[in-house]
Parts: sequence; C-alpha cells; structure tokens
Amino acid sequence: MIKSVEVVAEGVTRPLQEKTGDSMNDEEIQMLLENVEANKYAEFIESYLVLSESDKQDPDLMMAYADSLYELGRDAEAIDTYLRYVQSHPKRRGVDFALFGAAMAFKNIGLEAEALYLLKLIKLDLTNLSNEILDSKQKIDIQNQGIDILRRFKQRIIDS
Repeated sequence: MIKSVEVVAEGVTRPLQEKTGDSMNDEEIQMLLENVEANKYAEFIESYLVLSESDKQDPDLMMAYADSLYELGRDAEAIDTYLRYVQSHPKRRGVDFALFGAAMAFKNIGLEAEALYLLKLIKLDLTNLSNEILDSKQKIDIQNQGIDILRRFKQRIIDS
C-alpha cells in the first residue's frame, strides 16, 4: 500500500500533461497549485517549467509561478513574470496583485523608483499599499540626497 501512495504523491508534483501532451484540466492545475500553498516553491517551479506554452499562460499558474520565484528570492525573474501576467491578463482581478508583487521585487533589489511607479498603478486598496508608497518615496528622497552629496564631492575633487 505504501508504494501506491508514493506513486500518487509523485503524480502531484509532476503534471500529467508532461506524459500525455494534453492540456491540463482544472483538477491537474489545482494539484500543481497545492505545491505553492504548501510552500513547495521549487517543486512548483520544476513542474511549471515542463508545461506546454499554452498551459504556462493559465492565469493562476502564471501568478503562482511569479509568487514562487519571488519567495525563492529570484526577484528579476519574478518581476518579468508578474509584468507578463499584467500584459497577458489585463482584465483579471490578479493584475493589482501582480503589480504589487513586481513592485516588492523591485524594492528587494533596491529599485525604489521603479517600485513606486508600479505601486501608483494599483487600483485596489491593498493592505500596506500606502505604507509601501510612502516607504519608496522616503527611500528615493534619501537616495537623491546621497546622489547630490556624491556629486558635490566629485566636483570638489575636480576643482582641487
């Protein structure tokens, strides 16, 4: 009995589509998404990468892929996927969440101006949205002060 349970467990992390070439059904998509809900981000990514191109465009799978990349600290890839989600599914309710995710990934790599741009595109009143906007504005102000200080320093070196 244990052997059959192990086989079933393997089936959850590997999509049926990989074996058959068919598009995934809702049940198979849900099985993949369970990896993300269980914080098995690397396993989800591995499964996502072998999907057909059409299955990769599924909005729920695409968002889960972006979230998984983000959770694993793969911020540049997460940004790319979140923004592709926004472009591919502009009318979906997940657009604001994708913009927020991309903004947080930009913040993770120190690109506050880019994060602020995306945060200002969000239409919903998401938790912490106003705090994140304020935080980005403050960091941009400090960055600009630092840039001005360095510019003056460089000028003094040139002048001396």
